Amino acid sequence: SLGLDHYVEAIGTIATAAGKELAIEQAVQKIDRQFAELPLELTEYKGTYLKVKTVEDVYSVLEDNAVLLSTMKASRYAAAFLADLDKWERALSHVSETIELLMNVQRQWMYLESIFGGSEDIRKQLPAESSMFEEVNQNYVHVMDTMQAAQTALRATHAPGIPETLTDMDVKLQKIQKSLDSYLEMKRQAFPRFYFLSNDDLLEILGQARDPTAVQPHIKKCFEAIKTLEMHPPGREGRKVYEAHAMNSPDGENVPLGSPVACSGPVETWLLNVEAAMLGTLEKLLFLCHSAMRGTKKEKWIKEWAGQLALTSGQIEWTHGCTKALNDAEKGNKHALRQLKKKQVSLLSKFSDMVRGSLGKVDRKKVVAIITIEVHGRDVIDRMAKAGCQSVNDFEWLLQLRFSWEGAENQCFVRQTNTRHAYGYEYLGNNGRLVITPLTDRCYTTLTTALHLRRGGLPQGPAGTGKTETVKDLSKALAKACIVFNCSDGLDYRSLGRMFSGLAQTGAWSCFDEFNRIEVEVLSVVAQQILSILSAITAKKERFIFEGAEIKLNPTCGIFVTMNPGYAGRSELPENLKALLRPMSMMVPDTSLIIEIMLFSEGFTTAKVLAKKMTTLYAMCVQQLSKQDHYDYGLRSVRSVLNSAGALKRADPDNAEDVILLRAIRDMNVPKFVSQDMPLFNALVSDLFPTTEVPTVDYGDLQRAIEEELELAGLQKHPQTIKKAIQTYESKLTRHGNMLVGSTLSGKSTAWQTLVKAMCRLKKENVEGFVAVRTFVINPKAIPYSNLYGQYDLQTFEWTDGVLSKVMREVCADERPDQKWLLLDGPVDTLWIESMNTVLDDNKMLTLINGERIAMPPQVSLLFEVQDLSVASPATVSRAGMVYVDVVDLGHQPYVDSWLQRRSEDKAQLAVLRELCDKCLNKALDLKATLKEPVPVPDLCCVTSLCNMFDAVATPENGVDPKDPQTVARMTELWFLFCLLWTVGITVDEPGRMAMDSLFREMDGQIPGKGLVYDCFVDPKKKSWAPWDERVNHQWRPSFDQPFYKLFVPTVDTVRYSSVLHMLVKAKRHTLVTGESGVAKSSIIFSVLAGLDESMTWMNINFSAQTSSTRVSDTLETRIEKRTKDTYAPPGGKRLVAFIDDLNMPEKEIFGAQPPLEILRMWMEYEFWYDLKKQSPKYIKEMQLLSAMGHPGGGRTVISPRVLSSFHVINVTFPSEAAIKRIFGTLINTKLVDFDEEIKPVGELITAATYELYQHVCAELLPTPDKPHYVFNLRDISRVFEGVLQMTSDFYDSKEGVVRLWVHEMSRVFSDRLINDADRETFKGLLNNELERKFNVGWDRLFRDQGGHCPPFGDFMREMAGDKKAPYEEMSDPVALKKYMEDKLEDYNMEPGNSAMDLVLFRDAIEHVCRLRRVITMPRGH
Repeated sequence: SLGLDHYVEAIGTIATAAGKELAIEQAVQKIDRQFAELPLELTEYKGTYLKVKTVEDVYSVLEDNAVLLSTMKASRYAAAFLADLDKWERALSHVSETIELLMNVQRQWMYLESIFGGSEDIRKQLPAESSMFEEVNQNYVHVMDTMQAAQTALRATHAPGIPETLTDMDVKLQKIQKSLDSYLEMKRQAFPRFYFLSNDDLLEILGQARDPTAVQPHIKKCFEAIKTLEMHPPGREGRKVYEAHAMNSPDGENVPLGSPVACSGPVETWLLNVEAAMLGTLEKLLFLCHSAMRGTKKEKWIKEWAGQLALTSGQIEWTHGCTKALNDAEKGNKHALRQLKKKQVSLLSKFSDMVRGSLGKVDRKKVVAIITIEVHGRDVIDRMAKAGCQSVNDFEWLLQLRFSWEGAENQCFVRQTNTRHAYGYEYLGNNGRLVITPLTDRCYTTLTTALHLRRGGLPQGPAGTGKTETVKDLSKALAKACIVFNCSDGLDYRSLGRMFSGLAQTGAWSCFDEFNRIEVEVLSVVAQQILSILSAITAKKERFIFEGAEIKLNPTCGIFVTMNPGYAGRSELPENLKALLRPMSMMVPDTSLIIEIMLFSEGFTTAKVLAKKMTTLYAMCVQQLSKQDHYDYGLRSVRSVLNSAGALKRADPDNAEDVILLRAIRDMNVPKFVSQDMPLFNALVSDLFPTTEVPTVDYGDLQRAIEEELELAGLQKHPQTIKKAIQTYESKLTRHGNMLVGSTLSGKSTAWQTLVKAMCRLKKENVEGFVAVRTFVINPKAIPYSNLYGQYDLQTFEWTDGVLSKVMREVCADERPDQKWLLLDGPVDTLWIESMNTVLDDNKMLTLINGERIAMPPQVSLLFEVQDLSVASPATVSRAGMVYVDVVDLGHQPYVDSWLQRRSEDKAQLAVLRELCDKCLNKALDLKATLKEPVPVPDLCCVTSLCNMFDAVATPENGVDPKDPQTVARMTELWFLFCLLWTVGITVDEPGRMAMDSLFREMDGQIPGKGLVYDCFVDPKKKSWAPWDERVNHQWRPSFDQPFYKLFVPTVDTVRYSSVLHMLVKAKRHTLVTGESGVAKSSIIFSVLAGLDESMTWMNINFSAQTSSTRVSDTLETRIEKRTKDTYAPPGGKRLVAFIDDLNMPEKEIFGAQPPLEILRMWMEYEFWYDLKKQSPKYIKEMQLLSAMGHPGGGRTVISPRVLSSFHVINVTFPSEAAIKRIFGTLINTKLVDFDEEIKPVGELITAATYELYQHVCAELLPTPDKPHYVFNLRDISRVFEGVLQMTSDFYDSKEGVVRLWVHEMSRVFSDRLINDADRETFKGLLNNELERKFNVGWDRLFRDQGGHCPPFGDFMREMAGDKKAPYEEMSDPVALKKYMEDKLEDYNMEPGNSAMDLVLFRDAIEHVCRLRRVITMPRGH
């Protein structure tokens, strides 16, 4: 009557517009509500301050709403709401900008607060900045209080004056930071050695400037060879301030300063005075030392003067003698050089007698260094005599380093070829010199010429050829400070620029080790930095511009870099850098000469013969022994043998020299050999030393202590364990970096742990020569690289400390005599180990990219525990001592013996167990070795699992009752066999189970005949085997009210696996379930977790290819709480079971490590991981792991045996046909109970047809490189039934309708995966065969009304009243389906915030949408 039908279109338009406007209005209201509640999370900082905890949630909401507002503003229906939309857009922009500013201010404030808040001295030295910071500090507190009171992010950022205050604070903080940087730069320019310190170290020194004794720990970082200054306190002898009177070197040498240095005033001033005093003292003392040389007995002279002075005096004297002899030869004295040689030989014999005598540690070092240099002097004289040199201008003489006094002030100068260098007078202590070989001479010549030509030097060559050491040795000869820096790929041009600035101003030398690890982009900038320094030296400038600042120039600085050109992860040097560096190839050092001279300097008289034998032996080892990753016969290996021989010679001077050397060779090499190389090595030794017998060494107290500790720990005194502990001890005596290499469960950890306990025991007993040991464990692969050594934030250039660097710093600062072992237990690869190169070699220095250099004192050493060194570089292998622990040598018997020893209370049971172990265990392990294991498990891992499982199940409740002597023996046997089956026998595949079944039936004739032994369990009541089938609930019926994935049909498989898992979880064993995809691993585990008692709680973590170690620790930490300072555990006194699914999914790194697994292994072995923010251990208690993983292949990796060995491994095989038919038959038959009688029999037919078709598809549609996803498993059968079970009796009233639904589901699950028509036709043919055989109907007849085409099924076409679910039905009307989809598309396009899609919906597109919707709407459909 209103005539509205005339205005249908207009009304429709108005209604649509109203609907869209309502949507916009609701969206605006939602934003309003969201920001009314969105909090700004604050947390306490240092107890007195507040800081923003995280802004990720705020940013996420801001981002989402900013996009939504922008889209709504673009809508044509937004006109009525423009004012609101504009208001919110401005508000959100304000919130975003304010929070960004706040976070920037907070970051700067936190850094500066630690400086100004922590040091009174710095506040005094920067008064203006300090007062400005106080003002900022007050403002910061005010801003934080305001924000806390405001509570929400919106109110907090809109509080009056907040943006203005933050902007003002930001400006002031930047100004303070700039002033602080300028202040540090000023201090560095005043005392340029500060350039070699990190900012934190420098701030610490400046912050303690009033107390000179507090600066002592940093002295060594400024002066390489001054450990401490001998300081005299004020108050005595008229002193008003602290005075430095002498220099103490790390090796114990003391050199008095010429005049005391007052340590008062600015720290840089008195350190500069110390430097001047050091140089002046050495200049004065060198002249006096040389003068005293002629009139004093050599023994007295050496004891009276510092080693460096004695060495240099000797070289001045040698140069003078050679010059005189050559001048005499020129005048006609042909024998002048031969006479000089006799004199030199006589001098050497005196020194040699001294070294064989009783000398103190410091004096011995002096004499050994002097002999090393003087032997070279003898050889040079000999060479010149043989070459017929007769003039000081002969080239053979000009090639030598020639020391002489020059000028009226008697300055020492060093000449070589046509170059002349002033002696540097840097005090370098008494730390030995290199043997000078022809290669060393050549390198010296190249480097001195490079300095003369104003160029850098570039020694390059393989590992262990002496590149870095030769540069350092030349610096010792010229008395120049040489800063060794280990380069890494994290270095940037700013860090390097600071180093170069320091070099240019101090005149020191640098040796940048592994230079080509730096990224090539950085190297090109470095080339410009080096060029500016070298150009300034060439132009003889006193000051020059470097990196935008004018600095002074000391032209004696030297820039040397060493590199190994052929490694992975190395850059090629840019051409502009190559042009600045003189290359020098160092390939093959003269090993024989080095051995001879080192032996001679240690007092060996038959050095030449022994050197030849040792060189031959090493050459034969290289050629004839097997090639192992951890073998190395290079220069470092040789030196460790010679150092050991020297120590043995000093300990027993009267022993035969060949016996001493042979013992040293054996002690240093035998530990690293694999068992098959030992006979050949012994044969080579007996050929070269035919008459030499090395007596068996008695390790006395050490061996006794090791045996006592093993006994105390309940372990066997196995010769292998004792031997490896002693070899580790021996190896640590000669090298500060050692590696225990060997397969998992070979006894590596037991060896070092027993040694540590033994040494602590001997210290308590006050046995001389032993100190207590403390260990610090780190798994380097469980920590991201940036958190291992520390990193700069690239945006803010803020330094964050690393775990290894912090532990190392704290350990090295501890000067107590206890030994500190840094135990690095994890895979060694070049990604992280290369940064340890300077720690492992003679430099013993960890260099960080922030410029910090941590020196390693003698009481600190490194011990690596590693499976193999297949991905370590030769540079690493050559630097470490090796102890190879062969798993074959130990075997499983010692473990079994220790286990039986622990169970020795019940003698009767012990006898039964010992007999069972002897009779059954070895047979089972031998059989396992011949069978296929999808995930190979080490034998000892199975044995440990067996023992632990037996301990858990052999209880009176399970029938093993010692009070019942009649049955205890039989029940012990039954449970032992059961445990043996579920440890050794459970890791094999299906064919392997048949073989295991036969073996077990041989061992026990009472196993029931039906099925396999795996189908039986031990029944404590019957005291015999019983079938698992007894425990299966055959009456179980599913409830379709719950999601399909929660339906869990009990079968023999599920009952036996879940029962055993329940036993293991109760026994607190880490368990790993392996099996093909889709065999119900996760379902079984979830059923076990659901049945845990109240004392336990659980959580689930799914691993993926992108899972990181930090994600693992962060996720696990969400379920634990703090108990004590560093101990965490689940709340409520419960035990946490962490279920980790897809354990082997994390992607392997380039060298094969898996950090998520390494952090889990570290926790399983040591019960802690590191808190990356505090760099301290976090002990996690009351937690255990239950894991599942598919067999390796595809994205699933082979996990490390070291990880695997911590788990009890159970392999789940593919269920039998009967089990599969029971599972799915039970489900569908229960569903069909309410259907018509005609339909009910279809259930069995569908179950059989699905299984048979699945088998055919697996056999015929195989995966190939272009079809890698043609992998089918039980989940596919499960998805078919999930689809079929969506039918309801109201809509499926005929057999044909159910069959059509089944065909549709089979097509969706299998056919949709196929990539071409040929495969789809193959599948259709297989499906048609099943239809005809099982249902007596072909494909074409079944779909005759659809023209032979299977229509889509869905549940979205029918509107249902209330909450009723729409039926899953056939959509046989294509026209209605198309119309429905077009309407939905139109609705989507009209929705505010959506980008309109102009799509043509043809049949394939419609069917794709139906398929996608089917997958998405299924729970866990993916």
